[in-house]
Amino acid sequence: MCPVRSVTYVSSRSDLEAQEGRRSIAVHALENLGTSDAGITMLRHLLREQIKRVEDGLDPMNVMRDARANQKIPTNAWNTILSPAETSVFQASEA
Repeated sequence: MCPVRSVTYVSSRSDLEAQEGRRSIAVHALENLGTSDAGITMLRHLLREQIKRVEDGLDPMNVMRDARANQKIPTNAWNTILSPAETSVFQASEA
C-alpha cells in the first residue's frame, strides 16, 4: 500500500522533491547559495551581529530607550493622494 501524501499543489516532480526533501531543521553548511542569494547572506550576517550585541549586553539596532529619541516619522504613506493644501494641514496637525 502506498503512503498517502497531503500535497495541495505540486507543479512538477522537482517541486515535490523541494517540499519533501528538506530537513526539519535547516543545515546552512549544506546549502549551495548562489550570487542571487546575497540578500540571504546579508540578512544572516546582520542577525549574527545583532545577536552578538545582545550577548555583549548592548541593545540591537533600532531599539530606542530614550523617549525623546523614540518619535514616529511621518511618511504620509497612505493609499490616498493628498493635495498640497491637504498635506500641509496634515503635517501641521502632526507637529
